[in-house]
Amino acid sequence: NMARLVLVVLSLLLAKAASQQSKWIEVKETNAVMGCGDVCTTVSDAKCVGSLSNADECAQTCQNSTTSCTVWTWSASTQHCWHRLDNQWQPATSETTTSGCLAEGDGCAPGCGSCAGGSNSSLVFGDLGGPVSPNSPGVTLDWWVAEDGKYGYQWGNASILTLDLNNSNLRTLATGLAPAILRLGGSPIDSIEYVIGDSQCARGQGTAGGSTKHTCSQVGLATYGCFTGERWRELLQFGRDTGLRVVLGLNACNGRTGSNSTMNFTNIQQLLTFTASLPKDELGALYGFEFGNEILGGGVTADQWGRDANTLVGMIKTTFGSNPLF
Repeated sequence: NMARLVLVVLSLLLAKAASQQSKWIEVKETNAVMGCGDVCTTVSDAKCVGSLSNADECAQTCQNSTTSCTVWTWSASTQHCWHRLDNQWQPATSETTTSGCLAEGDGCAPGCGSCAGGSNSSLVFGDLGGPVSPNSPGVTLDWWVAEDGKYGYQWGNASILTLDLNNSNLRTLATGLAPAILRLGGSPIDSIEYVIGDSQCARGQGTAGGSTKHTCSQVGLATYGCFTGERWRELLQFGRDTGLRVVLGLNACNGRTGSNSTMNFTNIQQLLTFTASLPKDELGALYGFEFGNEILGGGVTADQWGRDANTLVGMIKTTFGSNPLF
C-alpha cells in the first residue's frame, strides 16, 4: 500500500510539472529583450542573469525564478540569458536569439500564446473600405553591418551595404509589396560616407559623423560604412525590377562642429551630382531623399536642421534642374 501511495504521489507531481511546463512556449529566432548588447548587466526593463550554454538552461532559470520571470531571451552569440522585468512579450526577429514566455495562467505575459492582452490581442480595425495613403505601405532597409559589436549580430548580412539583392525570396517579397516605398535609412545614416569616383573611404576612420569638435551621429564620429556609386545604382535597379519606390536617407551630420553649426554638404553634393548624371531610365525608382535620422537635440537643433534642410532642397533643385522626376 505504501509503495502504491508513493507511485500515486509521484504521478501527481509529474502531471503537475508537465502541466506547468506546457504553459511556457519557446520561439526560435526571436528577441524579446531588444537592446541586450554584449555587456551582461541590468537595463531599464531587463536583467542579464549570466552566461548559459543553451536556451533550455536560460528557460529553466526564468521558470524557476523567485522574481516572477515570465519572459526570457538567450543569445547564441554572447550566450547571455536575459529576464524581462516588465512582463512584456513583444519579440522581434533575430537569427541568433531564442525567446520564451509564460502563455497561460496567473501572471502570464500578455500577447504570449493564449494569454489575453498584449499587442497580439488589442488590434482595433476601422470600417472596411476607408482610404489608404498612396505612400503606404513603407518598408526599410538599414545600414547596420554584421561586424558591428552592438547591434550588427541582429542584422547579419541584411545591411544596405551587403544585402544580396538578387535573392529570389527577397525579390518575390518586394514585388508583392510594390508599389511600396523602400526607405534606405536607420541610425547609422549620419555616419555614412559616399564614395564617388576616386575618393577614399574606410570604415572606422574619418569623421563622417560630425567633426573632431562634435559627434552628431547616433553611432559615433568615425565613418560607419562606405556607400559607393555602384551600390547606389544596384539599389535603384532593385527598385525598378520590383516596383518599389526608393527613398535614400542622407547624412545630416558631416562636418558639424556643434549642434547649432551648419554641416558640410560637399559629400552630399558629390552623391547628388553623380545621381543626376545617371541615365534617365536608371532613376525611375527614385522617389525622394530623407535628411538625417533622429538627431534633433543632441546632434543638431531643430532650427539648424530646418535651415540645412532648406539648403538641401535648393541643392536638389539646382542639381536635377528640370528633371520631371523632381
